[in-house]
Amino acid sequence: QARSGGADIVVISSAQEAAKGADCIVTDTWVQMSEADQLGEGGTRRRHLELMPFQVNDQLMSLAHPHAVFMHCLPA
Repeated sequence: QARSGGADIVVISSAQEAAKGADCIVTDTWVQMSEADQLGEGGTRRRHLELMPFQVNDQLMSLAHPHAVFMHCLPA
Protein backbone atom coordinates (compact mmCIF):
# COMPACT_ATOMS: atom_id res chain seq x y z
CA GLN A 1 0.00 0.00 0.00
CA ALA A 2 2.81 2.41 0.80
CA ARG A 3 4.42 1.94 -2.61
CA SER A 4 1.15 2.39 -4.50
CA GLY A 5 0.70 5.68 -2.64
CA GLY A 6 4.18 6.83 -3.66
CA ALA A 7 5.81 6.21 -0.28
CA ASP A 8 8.78 4.08 0.66
CA ILE A 9 9.28 2.25 3.94
CA VAL A 10 12.89 1.85 5.01
CA VAL A 11 14.05 0.15 8.21
CA ILE A 12 17.12 1.83 9.71
CA SER A 13 18.78 0.71 12.94
CA SER A 14 20.53 4.02 13.64
CA ALA A 15 18.44 6.82 15.11
CA GLN A 16 20.93 9.40 13.86
CA GLU A 17 20.83 8.07 10.31
CA ALA A 18 17.03 7.90 10.38
CA ALA A 19 16.72 11.47 11.70
CA LYS A 20 18.88 13.08 9.00
CA GLY A 21 16.61 15.38 7.02
CA ALA A 22 13.44 13.88 8.51
CA ASP A 23 10.25 15.93 8.38
CA CYS A 24 8.74 14.13 11.37
CA ILE A 25 10.16 12.10 14.24
CA VAL A 26 7.73 9.86 16.13
CA THR A 27 8.33 8.01 19.39
CA ASP A 28 6.47 5.66 21.70
CA THR A 29 6.92 4.49 25.26
CA TRP A 30 9.85 2.19 25.92
CA VAL A 31 7.92 0.05 28.39
CA GLN A 32 4.17 -0.32 28.12
CA MET A 33 2.33 0.02 31.42
CA SER A 34 0.84 -3.43 30.84
CA GLU A 35 4.27 -5.08 30.61
CA ALA A 36 6.11 -3.22 33.39
CA ASP A 37 5.03 -5.75 36.03
CA GLN A 38 6.02 -8.67 33.82
CA LEU A 39 9.47 -7.22 33.14
CA GLY A 40 10.10 -6.22 36.74
CA GLU A 41 12.50 -3.49 37.77
CA GLY A 42 15.55 -5.24 36.28
CA GLY A 43 13.81 -5.87 32.97
CA THR A 44 12.57 -2.31 32.77
CA ARG A 45 16.07 -1.00 33.48
CA ARG A 46 17.51 -3.31 30.79
CA ARG A 47 14.93 -2.08 28.27
CA HIS A 48 15.82 1.54 29.04
CA LEU A 49 19.52 0.84 28.53
CA GLU A 50 18.83 -0.97 25.24
CA LEU A 51 16.70 1.86 23.88
CA MET A 52 18.72 4.82 25.19
CA PRO A 53 20.52 5.21 21.82
CA PHE A 54 17.07 5.94 20.34
CA GLN A 55 16.18 8.70 22.79
CA VAL A 56 14.69 11.72 21.02
CA ASN A 57 16.50 14.79 22.32
CA ASP A 58 17.80 18.13 21.03
CA GLN A 59 20.85 16.48 19.49
CA LEU A 60 18.75 14.01 17.50
CA MET A 61 16.22 16.67 16.47
CA SER A 62 19.08 18.88 15.21
CA LEU A 63 19.71 16.26 12.50
CA ALA A 64 16.17 16.53 11.18
CA HIS A 65 14.79 19.12 8.77
CA PRO A 66 14.80 22.58 10.43
CA HIS A 67 10.99 22.65 10.51
CA ALA A 68 10.58 18.99 11.52
CA VAL A 69 7.88 18.09 14.00
CA PHE A 70 8.14 15.71 16.94
CA MET A 71 5.19 13.45 17.68
CA HIS A 72 4.63 11.20 20.69
CA CYS A 73 1.94 8.85 21.94
CA LEU A 74 0.86 10.93 24.94
CA PRO A 75 -2.43 12.81 24.87
CA ALA A 76 -2.23 16.45 23.86
